[in-house]
Amino acid sequence: MQGWPPNDAPGATSVSGQGEGPAAGTSTDRLDRTAEPAHSLGMVRSTSLLLLVLCLGLAAVPACSLCNRAGCDATGGPVADTGQAAIAGVVASESDVIGNGCQACPLGTATLAIWKTSGPVTDDAGAQAVVDASAATMTIQADQRYAQALDPGSYLICQRPFCVSADIAAGHVTTVHIMQINGPIQFIVFDAQSKSPRTPTTLEISP
Repeated sequence: MQGWPPNDAPGATSVSGQGEGPAAGTSTDRLDRTAEPAHSLGMVRSTSLLLLVLCLGLAAVPACSLCNRAGCDATGGPVADTGQAAIAGVVASESDVIGNGCQACPLGTATLAIWKTSGPVTDDAGAQAVVDASAATMTIQADQRYAQALDPGSYLICQRPFCVSADIAAGHVTTVHIMQINGPIQFIVFDAQSKSPRTPTTLEISP
């Protein structure tokens, strides 16, 4: 530890105890002071380089970490059963473009037209006949998610020109997820009280 007053002050004496004069003390002190900025500059440069490397590394992360797959992820299971006869689901909109390893699939929107039918509809001709016979029982504007109470029975659910037939059971929710992809709409159906989806027949009607 340097004594007080400093060695380079008038009348200062060496603190080494070996009899160096003021000139020797002054020379050593100046050398130490000259070395300190160089050492500090080296630390600053090293820290700056480390921060640059970290920033460049983090710049590549958003391409994967921000891949929005919320829509597709939400179609993996049924909607919670509320104990009410209803239809419910989510709308997923999967991109046909893969960028930076990401095929985005956010929640989307859809206009659904629903017809009450006398029983399950199994082919395109039957679906077209239902649509031509009368106006839709109801139309739903689904914004990411939707839920609609319905009387028990069979229904034709369409996001034109594609449709699916589903049954609504008393006291239970039937899940119909809408998957918008490059091509025909896909419907993912969980029948009442089922934890596993079934593969429904996608029906096609006139636009």
